[in-house]
This record gives sequence, C-alpha cells and structure tokens, in this order.
Amino acid sequence: MYSSLSCGRISSWRSSIGCLDPRRQNELTGDESLQPQRIEERVDQDSEDAEGRGEDTPTAEGRRQAESNGTEPARETHSRLWKLFRVHFIEPLIGSTNPPWFDARGIAVGLAVGFGVPVGAQLAVMGVLRAVFRYNTVVAFAFSWVNNPFTMIPMYYGYYYLGSLILDRPVALTGEMFREVMAPIVHADHFLQSIHQFMYLGCDILLRWGVTSFILATSSAVLGYVVGLRVQRAHCRRKAAHMGVTYDKLLAKMEQAMPRAHDRKR
Repeated sequence: MYSSLSCGRISSWRSSIGCLDPRRQNELTGDESLQPQRIEERVDQDSEDAEGRGEDTPTAEGRRQAESNGTEPARETHSRLWKLFRVHFIEPLIGSTNPPWFDARGIAVGLAVGFGVPVGAQLAVMGVLRAVFRYNTVVAFAFSWVNNPFTMIPMYYGYYYLGSLILDRPVALTGEMFREVMAPIVHADHFLQSIHQFMYLGCDILLRWGVTSFILATSSAVLGYVVGLRVQRAHCRRKAAHMGVTYDKLLAKMEQAMPRAHDRKR
C-alpha cells in the first residue's frame, strides 16, 4: 500500500512538471542533456580554466595569435623607441655633472643645427661652433637627431610647403616629386657630395627651405635653452638638497671641476 501511494505521488509530481516551462523542467529534473545553455556556459568556463592553467585551447590560441600578429610588434617598436630616447636624450641630462648652462647650451645648439643645417653638414657645423663657445657636445649631438636620414624628406617637404605659404608662392612640387628631387642628397656617399647636391636644388627651393629652417632653428634653440636651463637647475637643486649642500656651492664645485677651456660665464 505504501509503495502504491509513493508511485502515485511520483506520477502526479511528473505530470505537474510536464505542465511547466521547459527551462523550469530542466531546473527541477537536473537533466543536463536538456540544458544546452548550461552546456555552453560550462564549455566556456572549462576554456577559461584551461587558459588559466597554461593549456592551449582554440580560444586562447586564437587570442595569442591575434596579439602576436598586431599588438606585440607595435609594443616592441614602442619599447625600442622609448629605450633610444631614454639612452640618448634623458640619461645624458640626468647623469650630467656639468653646470646647467653648459647642458642648456648643448640642447640649444643641437636643436638649432638639427632644424637649420642640412643633413651631412651637421657635425661640421657643430665642430665650428664648439671652437666659438663651449657646450655639451654629447647632448648637442643627441638633439641634432631631430633631423636624420629617416625624417629628412618629410621634414624638408614641410619646410618647402610652409616656406611657400610664408612667401605667398604656389606649391609646385608634390610629395612624390620632392622625394625624387631629394634622392641624390639621400644617397650621397659623403657629406661634401650631399651639400653639393643640396645646392643644386635651385634658388627657389632653397629660399623656401631657408625661411622655414631659420624660423624653426631660432625658435627651437631659444625654447630649448630656456626649458633645458630650468630643468637642469631644478635637477641640481634636488641633487644639492640630497647632498646636504647649497645650490650655489654645488654649482661652484661643478664649474671648478670643468676644464679651464669650458669655464665661461653664462
């Protein structure tokens, strides 16, 4: 009798479940074969667990390939550029033991030569300037690389275009035409040949180039000196505070440590 009652209760419970929504049936019966959404969620969870354990899954492998195809090379390029910038621009200033005016002159000379002197003659011009007054040659050489063989053509075309606007003359050369005109300069064997080819560009191009280069070289040199002097003075003040001495005393010590030829007043 007890078994018949139990069977009757089970039958009535199953019939009542049959009247419910299929999703509610799955929740009550626990039948995993009727729960595709739960199965998909479980597969996704298993993939995430496998990826966390370092195992290769189709999803994880596809993400890894996408990162290696696009993101990783870009990150490596940015890392290399930042390393070059830090080594050649930041570290010489941070590790400098020279007076602030000496480093600021190097920044000004480097920017003036980089923006105002054609590639190929920059070292020669910096050598001549060093005979006239003293400056940090390492810093000057680093900052002169704002213009280099890789940026020369787009930069010089910008000079030509901006000079045309300043002089109110039509822009006769397109970017591709200007690239062809600059080809002998880019592929010159030595700096004398580069300067010789540069002079063959013609008076019209040289005039437009010269106007823009003079404006950029002058403004960048003045701005570079002012900013560089302020930054290096602040750096020396922090260094003096760390050493427990006054700024004037540290500055005098720096100037005494310089060679006599470098000991010039600001």
